[in-house]
Amino acid sequence: MRASCVVIGNHGPDGFDEHPAEIMMRGTPAGRSGTPESIAHAAVYLASDEASFVHGSVIDVEGGRTTVAVIGS
Repeated sequence: MRASCVVIGNHGPDGFDEHPAEIMMRGTPAGRSGTPESIAHAAVYLASDEASFVHGSVIDVEGGRTTVAVIGS
């Protein structure tokens, strides 16, 4: 049995520059909020044969937000 998980970060609607999710992602490596597709890609990978040797992993789908200090203006 394999157990891994996907941790999702800020995901908001496309095309809304002033949406809180977009504002929170300014200054991050991605520079934008995520999409439902970004979460789905990670989940599909973990469920695929390509991840058959991946066990107990956490995939952060958060655009780099937890790895940098974001300083708002």
